[in-house]
Amino acid sequence: MQAAHFQEEGGLLDKAEATLKEAEALARSPRERRYTAWARARVAARRGKLASLVEGWLKEKRVDRERLTVAVRALGRLGRIDEALRLLERPEASDPRAGEWISLLLTMALDAGKVDQALGILRREIQADPASLEARMRLSRLLVDLGRLDEAEGVWREAAALPGYRGAKGRLTLCKKIREAGFTRLAAEYLEGAYKAGEGAWSLWAGLEWAGILQEAGKSGKALALMDEIARKGADFAGVLRALGEALERMGFEKKAAAVYERVLSLVPGEDLEIHLAWILPRVGRGREAVKILRDVWEHTTSKSRRIQAEDRLLELSAKEGVLGDLADELETRLEKGKAGAKDVSLLVDLYSKIGDTDSVKDVLDEFARQGGDRKKTLESLSRVYLEAGEIREYEKTLQELLRLDPAHAKEWWMQLAMGALERGSPKDAKKALRSLAALGGLDHAFKAGVLAFAGIHDQAAREYRAALAEDPNQVELWLLVGKELAAAGQKEKALAIFQFLADRPVPDDLFVVAMDGLLNLEAPSPVMEWAARRVEERLALRPTRLFLYRLLSDLLDSLGKAGRSKRILEEMVPVGAEQRLTVIRELMDLARSARDRKAVIRYGRMLMALGDVFPPEVYLSLGEALLKEGEWAEASRVFGRARQSLDFVATQRRIAR
Repeated sequence: MQAAHFQEEGGLLDKAEATLKEAEALARSPRERRYTAWARARVAARRGKLASLVEGWLKEKRVDRERLTVAVRALGRLGRIDEALRLLERPEASDPRAGEWISLLLTMALDAGKVDQALGILRREIQADPASLEARMRLSRLLVDLGRLDEAEGVWREAAALPGYRGAKGRLTLCKKIREAGFTRLAAEYLEGAYKAGEGAWSLWAGLEWAGILQEAGKSGKALALMDEIARKGADFAGVLRALGEALERMGFEKKAAAVYERVLSLVPGEDLEIHLAWILPRVGRGREAVKILRDVWEHTTSKSRRIQAEDRLLELSAKEGVLGDLADELETRLEKGKAGAKDVSLLVDLYSKIGDTDSVKDVLDEFARQGGDRKKTLESLSRVYLEAGEIREYEKTLQELLRLDPAHAKEWWMQLAMGALERGSPKDAKKALRSLAALGGLDHAFKAGVLAFAGIHDQAAREYRAALAEDPNQVELWLLVGKELAAAGQKEKALAIFQFLADRPVPDDLFVVAMDGLLNLEAPSPVMEWAARRVEERLALRPTRLFLYRLLSDLLDSLGKAGRSKRILEEMVPVGAEQRLTVIRELMDLARSARDRKAVIRYGRMLMALGDVFPPEVYLSLGEALLKEGEWAEASRVFGRARQSLDFVATQRRIAR
């Protein structure tokens, strides 16, 4: 594929066609078959032989859907619309996976004003799969566009008569699509019927959807009355009640929502919902109850993250409700009586830490240790409190005590002492801690280097990183830190020399990339970057399928201000891009849009459309806008038609209109 790309770029179209034919025979995946078929069509068009290529394909007894998709586009380009529509008579049209090229025929028929044929295509889809709501959506939207609203509504009434959509469950699924199609009144009619059918939980879910429609229609009173009725009928359905509570909350009826959530909790206890309820209750004047709920969750949960969440909210809400002192007194009393457990002490410590009372924290922890609590854990807790409070001296004193109490973990305490020294701006003490670490043996060179770098001792930091690399050469990312520290120490030339040396050796790809990143990070002079680009090109010549090398070369060329050459490198990546191909083409399209190069936007956009897949609306809108400005009205209309299929239908329609 890449050879064909270069042949085409050089104008050797006959050779490019022959090479592409070989590539087509070798293509195995649908993605590669699509790309080779598209590339052959592009070259054939340049040679003036597009029609004969397509005719040759269609003479085959069976044509794969990738070539059929390209053939449909080609016939449209040649203006042979009727011939394209006759492809529906081929046996391949019955393949369930033929949707894409049949959708292209639909668009083509509409563009040519062949409305009956377009409707026939859509009705054929529904006939093949009557239960397909997506097929019905496409037909409904087309009928709406044509102003045939009664027929469009009839598409959905026909679906409602199908066995799978008669019950409350089926009606619920159907009505979501009916609402999406814009027939809200019809959806309300069916949902009301499903609710009144009394089919248990599914009817209640239908009632909730109906209430949502009433609310959107401005009938809040009727919606609220319906929700109250659902709350009574669904008193034993926790899932329905949970959704009802969320709906009431969105509508601003928090008092009712809280009552519903309490009913849910009586059916199915759940800590997440309890915490959520505790957020709502203070807003409806029930803050003290929320405190009790949070305290209960904190007491009984087995989830560490949930306990932290409950504790944070408990302390915050207790302060707002004026009961923080009561909570502290209760915990202090339990501690004095020797009945406080580790969790109680932890909460009391966090309470005092929250108000910045480190003296009380120390008193609490000392008392707990005196009663037989774990002295080591007590000191660890105290050290964290001092660190969070910014009391570094006290933090270091606690660590010194831990050193005496727990020499088996001296390495950990010395590491923390080193970092504490840096926190208070004392590189001298940090180095002293590092020497103590070294005396213990097994000092991590990378850690030592990080401390030295933080302390601004860059030359020594670089040496330590080199030592870490000597111990474990696989930590290739450390080379970047070596270069950074050498540059910070005023030895940028030495750093550049190291990266050039690495790049010039037959090193593994990951180390080669690190060397190039190092040169980019150090903003090497232009001659060095030119040299680096040549090294990457040499590797690419030997490994043309290594996609990361194209990216690397593109970055180097960008740093040299060679945007045009950088873009060509990305274009060369497309034939070998495999699963990254569409991403690269989108990137090229974005670059073209930034450069306001409409012709390039159209070229890359057409490439994306030809290669299929579904893209964000922005892709279609950018291409459609460029086509409009170039006077390509019909094609712009087709592209905007694809944008309309996006999830955010209304927003996309507005942008198309603008």
